[in-house]
Amino acid sequence: METAMHQNAAKELATQGRLYVKYDPSLRKGVEEAMKAWEAFTMLPSEKKVLFSYTADAKTSGNGYELKLEGSLDRKEDCHLRVNVRDELLVEAAKADPVLGPAFVEAALKVNGLMSSMIRDFARSIEAEYSIVGFEEDVMAYQPRWLLRFLHYFGDRHPGDEIAAPHQDKGGFTLHLYESHPGVEYLTYDTKEWKALPLSHDQTVIIPGMGLQNRSKCQLQALVHRVIATEETASTGRYSAVCFFNFDHARFFDKTRFGPQQAYAPGFFYGMPFEEFDQYFID
Repeated sequence: METAMHQNAAKELATQGRLYVKYDPSLRKGVEEAMKAWEAFTMLPSEKKVLFSYTADAKTSGNGYELKLEGSLDRKEDCHLRVNVRDELLVEAAKADPVLGPAFVEAALKVNGLMSSMIRDFARSIEAEYSIVGFEEDVMAYQPRWLLRFLHYFGDRHPGDEIAAPHQDKGGFTLHLYESHPGVEYLTYDTKEWKALPLSHDQTVIIPGMGLQNRSKCQLQALVHRVIATEETASTGRYSAVCFFNFDHARFFDKTRFGPQQAYAPGFFYGMPFEEFDQYFID
Protein backbone atom coordinates (compact mmCIF):
# COMPACT_ATOMS: atom_id res chain seq x y z
CA MET A 1 0.00 0.00 0.00
CA GLU A 2 1.36 3.39 -0.93
CA THR A 3 0.94 5.82 1.98
CA ALA A 4 4.21 7.76 1.91
CA MET A 5 3.37 11.35 2.76
CA HIS A 6 4.06 14.08 0.28
CA GLN A 7 4.35 17.71 1.36
CA ASN A 8 0.65 18.53 0.97
CA ALA A 9 -0.37 15.45 2.97
CA ALA A 10 2.04 16.39 5.74
CA LYS A 11 0.53 19.86 5.84
CA GLU A 12 -2.99 18.40 5.96
CA LEU A 13 -2.10 16.24 8.95
CA ALA A 14 -0.60 19.21 10.81
CA THR A 15 -3.27 21.79 9.93
CA GLN A 16 -6.43 19.67 9.78
CA GLY A 17 -5.56 16.69 11.96
CA ARG A 18 -6.38 13.91 9.54
CA LEU A 19 -4.68 12.04 6.74
CA TYR A 20 -6.72 10.10 4.20
CA VAL A 21 -4.94 7.01 2.88
CA LYS A 22 -5.76 4.43 0.21
CA TYR A 23 -7.59 1.41 1.63
CA ASP A 24 -5.76 -1.72 0.48
CA PRO A 25 -8.33 -4.29 -0.80
CA SER A 26 -6.82 -7.14 1.27
CA LEU A 27 -7.06 -5.08 4.45
CA ARG A 28 -10.59 -4.00 3.61
CA LYS A 29 -11.59 -7.64 3.06
CA GLY A 30 -10.05 -8.69 6.36
CA VAL A 31 -11.83 -5.89 8.22
CA GLU A 32 -15.19 -6.79 6.65
CA GLU A 33 -14.75 -10.43 7.67
CA ALA A 34 -13.92 -9.36 11.22
CA MET A 35 -16.95 -7.05 11.29
CA LYS A 36 -19.26 -9.90 10.25
CA ALA A 37 -17.85 -11.99 13.09
CA TRP A 38 -18.31 -9.08 15.52
CA GLU A 39 -21.91 -8.50 14.44
CA ALA A 40 -22.62 -12.21 14.94
CA PHE A 41 -21.10 -12.04 18.43
CA THR A 42 -23.20 -8.99 19.36
CA MET A 43 -26.36 -10.98 18.57
CA LEU A 44 -25.71 -13.21 21.59
CA PRO A 45 -27.68 -12.53 24.79
CA SER A 46 -26.04 -9.96 27.07
CA GLU A 47 -25.67 -12.46 29.89
CA LYS A 48 -23.49 -14.58 27.61
CA LYS A 49 -21.45 -11.74 26.09
CA VAL A 50 -20.34 -10.39 29.48
CA LEU A 51 -18.67 -13.75 30.17
CA PHE A 52 -15.98 -12.52 27.74
CA SER A 53 -14.49 -10.57 30.63
CA TYR A 54 -12.71 -7.24 30.36
CA THR A 55 -9.30 -6.74 31.97
CA ALA A 56 -8.48 -3.11 32.70
CA ASP A 57 -5.11 -1.37 32.38
CA ALA A 58 -3.98 1.65 34.40
CA LYS A 59 -2.41 3.64 31.54
CA THR A 60 -4.17 2.41 28.41
CA SER A 61 -7.36 0.56 27.57
CA GLY A 62 -7.61 -3.08 28.63
CA ASN A 63 -8.64 -6.23 26.76
CA GLY A 64 -11.95 -8.02 26.30
CA TYR A 65 -15.65 -7.22 26.02
CA GLU A 66 -17.42 -4.27 27.65
CA LEU A 67 -21.13 -3.49 27.91
CA LYS A 68 -21.97 0.12 28.72
CA LEU A 69 -25.60 1.02 29.25
CA GLU A 70 -27.39 3.48 31.52
CA GLY A 71 -25.08 5.83 33.40
CA SER A 72 -22.40 5.76 30.70
CA LEU A 73 -21.48 8.70 28.49
CA ASP A 74 -21.82 6.41 25.47
CA ARG A 75 -24.41 3.60 25.32
CA LYS A 76 -22.50 0.89 23.53
CA GLU A 77 -20.76 -2.44 23.61
CA ASP A 78 -17.18 -2.84 22.48
CA CYS A 79 -14.31 -5.27 22.44
CA HIS A 80 -10.59 -4.60 22.76
CA LEU A 81 -8.10 -7.04 21.29
CA ARG A 82 -4.29 -7.27 21.14
CA VAL A 83 -2.15 -9.95 19.53
CA ASN A 84 0.09 -10.30 22.60
CA VAL A 85 -2.86 -11.63 24.66
CA ARG A 86 -4.35 -13.81 21.90
CA ASP A 87 -4.44 -17.01 23.98
CA GLU A 88 -6.19 -15.31 26.91
CA LEU A 89 -8.70 -13.67 24.58
CA LEU A 90 -9.56 -17.01 22.97
CA VAL A 91 -10.16 -18.61 26.36
CA GLU A 92 -12.36 -15.76 27.59
CA ALA A 93 -14.29 -15.43 24.31
CA ALA A 94 -15.13 -19.15 24.38
CA LYS A 95 -16.86 -18.62 27.74
CA ALA A 96 -19.42 -16.46 25.93
CA ASP A 97 -19.84 -18.88 23.03
CA PRO A 98 -17.45 -21.70 22.06
CA VAL A 99 -17.91 -21.02 18.33
CA LEU A 100 -18.76 -17.36 17.81
CA GLY A 101 -16.37 -16.03 20.46
CA PRO A 102 -13.10 -17.55 19.20
CA ALA A 103 -14.14 -17.02 15.56
CA PHE A 104 -14.45 -13.28 16.22
CA VAL A 105 -11.11 -13.09 18.06
CA GLU A 106 -9.27 -14.91 15.27
CA ALA A 107 -10.83 -12.78 12.52
CA ALA A 108 -10.13 -9.56 14.40
CA LEU A 109 -6.50 -10.32 15.18
CA LYS A 110 -5.77 -11.16 11.52
CA VAL A 111 -6.25 -7.45 10.84
CA ASN A 112 -3.08 -6.70 12.82
CA GLY A 113 -0.83 -8.26 10.18
CA LEU A 114 -2.80 -6.82 7.29
CA MET A 115 -2.16 -3.27 8.58
CA SER A 116 1.57 -3.73 9.06
CA SER A 117 2.92 -2.28 5.80
CA MET A 118 0.55 0.71 5.91
CA ILE A 119 1.56 1.57 9.46
CA ARG A 120 5.28 1.12 8.84
CA ASP A 121 5.05 3.43 5.84
CA PHE A 122 3.09 6.01 7.84
CA ALA A 123 5.51 5.88 10.79
CA ARG A 124 8.53 6.20 8.49
CA SER A 125 6.98 9.25 6.83
CA ILE A 126 6.15 10.86 10.18
CA GLU A 127 9.69 10.26 11.44
CA ALA A 128 11.21 11.90 8.36
CA GLU A 129 8.75 14.79 8.03
CA TYR A 130 8.76 15.85 11.68
CA SER A 131 12.29 14.72 12.67
CA ILE A 132 11.03 12.25 15.30
CA VAL A 133 14.09 10.05 15.72
CA GLY A 134 13.31 6.34 16.09
CA PHE A 135 9.57 6.69 15.56
CA GLU A 136 9.22 3.96 12.91
CA GLU A 137 11.16 1.48 15.03
CA ASP A 138 9.19 2.34 18.17
CA VAL A 139 5.81 1.98 16.43
CA MET A 140 6.68 -1.38 14.88
CA ALA A 141 8.19 -2.74 18.10
CA TYR A 142 4.78 -2.15 19.67
CA GLN A 143 2.89 -4.16 17.01
CA PRO A 144 1.83 -7.05 19.31
CA ARG A 145 0.19 -4.44 21.53
CA TRP A 146 -1.61 -2.44 18.85
CA LEU A 147 -5.17 -2.14 20.15
CA LEU A 148 -8.07 -3.12 17.91
CA ARG A 149 -11.47 -1.88 19.08
CA PHE A 150 -14.76 -3.12 17.63
CA LEU A 151 -17.82 -1.09 18.60
CA HIS A 152 -21.59 -1.31 18.46
CA TYR A 153 -23.54 1.81 19.44
CA PHE A 154 -27.13 1.04 20.36
CA GLY A 155 -30.16 2.70 18.79
CA ASP A 156 -33.09 4.22 20.70
CA ARG A 157 -31.62 7.70 20.31
CA HIS A 158 -32.71 10.92 18.63
CA PRO A 159 -31.17 12.29 15.42
CA GLY A 160 -28.43 14.72 16.38
CA ASP A 161 -27.71 13.05 19.73
CA GLU A 162 -24.06 12.57 20.60
CA ILE A 163 -23.72 8.79 20.69
CA ALA A 164 -19.98 9.17 21.33
CA ALA A 165 -19.09 12.23 23.40
CA PRO A 166 -16.37 14.64 22.22
CA HIS A 167 -12.92 13.24 23.00
CA GLN A 168 -9.37 12.97 21.78
CA ASP A 169 -7.62 9.61 21.66
CA LYS A 170 -5.04 9.15 24.41
CA GLY A 171 -2.70 6.92 22.41
CA GLY A 172 -0.29 7.75 19.61
CA PHE A 173 -2.55 7.76 16.57
CA THR A 174 -5.73 6.07 15.37
CA LEU A 175 -6.65 4.30 12.15
CA HIS A 176 -10.39 4.31 11.40
CA LEU A 177 -11.07 0.93 9.84
CA TYR A 178 -14.83 0.72 9.38
CA GLU A 179 -18.13 2.47 9.93
CA SER A 180 -21.52 1.05 9.01
CA HIS A 181 -22.99 4.56 8.71
CA PRO A 182 -21.66 8.14 8.69
CA GLY A 183 -21.74 10.26 11.81
CA VAL A 184 -18.13 10.93 12.87
CA GLU A 185 -17.32 14.63 13.21
CA TYR A 186 -14.09 16.41 14.15
CA LEU A 187 -13.43 19.74 15.87
CA THR A 188 -11.37 22.05 13.67
CA TYR A 189 -8.14 23.41 15.10
CA ASP A 190 -8.63 27.03 14.11
CA THR A 191 -12.32 27.86 14.55
CA LYS A 192 -13.36 24.91 16.75
CA GLU A 193 -16.26 24.05 14.45
CA TRP A 194 -17.65 20.54 14.01
CA LYS A 195 -17.18 19.07 10.54
CA ALA A 196 -17.88 15.65 9.04
CA LEU A 197 -15.09 13.05 8.92
CA PRO A 198 -16.35 10.58 6.31
CA LEU A 199 -14.87 7.21 5.35
CA SER A 200 -15.28 5.20 2.16
CA HIS A 201 -14.64 1.68 0.87
CA ASP A 202 -11.43 2.73 -0.88
CA GLN A 203 -10.12 5.34 1.53
CA THR A 204 -9.61 5.44 5.27
CA VAL A 205 -8.21 8.02 7.68
CA ILE A 206 -5.49 8.34 10.32
CA ILE A 207 -5.75 10.93 13.10
CA PRO A 208 -3.17 11.93 15.76
CA GLY A 209 -3.73 11.21 19.44
CA MET A 210 -2.33 12.80 22.60
CA GLY A 211 0.71 10.51 22.56
CA LEU A 212 1.80 11.65 19.10
CA GLN A 213 1.20 15.29 20.01
CA ASN A 214 3.62 14.79 22.88
CA ARG A 215 6.17 12.80 20.86
CA SER A 216 6.14 15.38 18.03
CA LYS A 217 6.50 18.21 20.53
CA CYS A 218 3.16 19.63 19.37
CA GLN A 219 4.08 19.76 15.70
CA LEU A 220 1.04 17.48 15.37
CA GLN A 221 -2.04 17.81 17.56
CA ALA A 222 -4.55 15.25 18.75
CA LEU A 223 -7.90 15.65 16.99
CA VAL A 224 -11.10 15.99 19.01
CA HIS A 225 -13.95 14.01 17.49
CA ARG A 226 -17.41 12.70 18.29
CA VAL A 227 -20.17 10.56 16.78
CA ILE A 228 -23.62 11.97 16.03
CA ALA A 229 -26.77 9.91 15.53
CA THR A 230 -28.21 10.23 12.04
CA GLU A 231 -31.84 9.73 11.06
CA GLU A 232 -31.00 6.07 10.45
CA THR A 233 -28.60 5.24 13.27
CA ALA A 234 -30.84 6.88 15.88
CA SER A 235 -33.06 3.82 15.49
CA THR A 236 -30.80 1.12 14.04
CA GLY A 237 -27.56 1.74 15.91
CA ARG A 238 -24.08 1.83 14.43
CA TYR A 239 -21.09 -0.50 14.00
CA SER A 240 -17.48 0.63 13.68
CA ALA A 241 -13.88 -0.48 14.13
CA VAL A 242 -10.66 1.39 14.84
CA CYS A 243 -7.10 0.60 15.80
CA PHE A 244 -5.15 2.58 18.38
CA PHE A 245 -1.38 2.71 17.96
CA ASN A 246 1.06 3.40 20.74
CA PHE A 247 4.81 3.03 20.55
CA ASP A 248 7.86 2.39 22.68
CA HIS A 249 9.13 5.35 24.73
CA ALA A 250 5.65 6.90 24.83
CA ARG A 251 4.55 9.23 27.61
CA PHE A 252 1.01 9.18 28.98
CA PHE A 253 -1.47 11.78 30.20
CA ASP A 254 -1.27 11.82 34.01
CA LYS A 255 -4.86 11.10 34.98
CA THR A 256 -3.96 10.80 38.67
CA ARG A 257 -2.80 14.42 38.90
CA PHE A 258 -4.99 16.06 36.27
CA GLY A 259 -8.16 13.95 36.24
CA PRO A 260 -9.90 12.47 33.19
CA GLN A 261 -9.43 14.27 29.89
CA GLN A 262 -13.23 14.31 29.41
CA ALA A 263 -13.44 16.83 32.28
CA TYR A 264 -11.75 19.49 30.14
CA ALA A 265 -13.37 21.58 27.42
CA PRO A 266 -13.06 19.98 23.96
CA GLY A 267 -9.83 21.11 22.34
CA PHE A 268 -8.41 22.60 25.54
CA PHE A 269 -4.92 21.65 24.31
CA TYR A 270 -5.26 23.09 20.79
CA GLY A 271 -2.39 25.51 20.18
CA MET A 272 -0.80 24.79 23.58
CA PRO A 273 2.99 25.26 23.68
CA PHE A 274 4.88 22.00 24.11
CA GLU A 275 6.48 23.06 27.39
CA GLU A 276 3.02 23.49 28.92
CA PHE A 277 1.51 20.44 27.22
CA ASP A 278 4.32 18.14 28.38
CA GLN A 279 3.60 18.94 32.03
CA TYR A 280 0.39 16.85 31.74
CA PHE A 281 2.39 13.69 30.92
CA ILE A 282 4.32 11.00 32.75
CA ASP A 283 6.57 8.18 31.55
